[in-house]
Formats: sequence, structure tokens, C-alpha cells
Amino acid sequence: MGRFVARLTAQIRKYVVGILAAAHHAVASCSSGQLEQLELLLFDQLFELRGIRPPTSPIVIVMIDESSFQELNLQWPFPRALHGKLIDRISADRPLVIGLDIIFDSDSRYGPEDDKALGTAIGRAGNVVL
Repeated sequence: MGRFVARLTAQIRKYVVGILAAAHHAVASCSSGQLEQLELLLFDQLFELRGIRPPTSPIVIVMIDESSFQELNLQWPFPRALHGKLIDRISADRPLVIGLDIIFDSDSRYGPEDDKALGTAIGRAGNVVL
């Protein structure tokens, strides 16, 4: 009986999540400040109903924070060649993918060779998503 209840709960959960997702979309379409709180509440409930999903593979996040600036003794933006060296180092451990959440919206202030160093590292890795 326990398996049946678990399967039934999983089936019902699919529909509830869909309904809540539609409600979330409707709330998100509005621009009122009062609806923002409701949106956040519904979003939280959506994840509560979905349940915990462990990652399918190990995830490592490398952040740039205040200690990064102090340790490297550099100001932002860091040279792109430095990002390239980090990509090379991470790539050596053969991750499935490397994601960079950094916007490179203009040429490097360190010159075209700096841009080229980053581009070459991205090409060598072959699995970088910007």
C-alpha cells in the first residue's frame, strides 16, 4: 500500500505544481508591489511541493569576493588572462561544464592579448558556458 500512496502522491504533486506554476506566472505578470510578496510566497511553496532534488553530479562554485581582491592584490576587472588560467586549472579536473557568470562587454583594458588568452583557454577547455 505504501508504494501506491507514494506513486499517487507523486502524480498529484505534478498537477499541483503545474497549477502553482500557472498562478506564479499570472502573479509575475503584474507589477504591483503588493503582488511581489505573494509571488515570493508562491515561489517558495512551489519548491516546497516539488521537494528536495539532490544534484546529479558534484557541483563546485568558485566565487570572486573581497578575499579574492586581497589575496590577488588586484582591482576589478581582473585581467582576462587570469580568468583563462583559472579555466585551465578547473579544466584539468575534467568537469562536465564550466560556467562563467561574468559579463565581458567591452575589450580588455589590458589589451587584445589579454582577450586572446581568455579566448584560447575557453577553446582549450571546450566546455565553457558564458
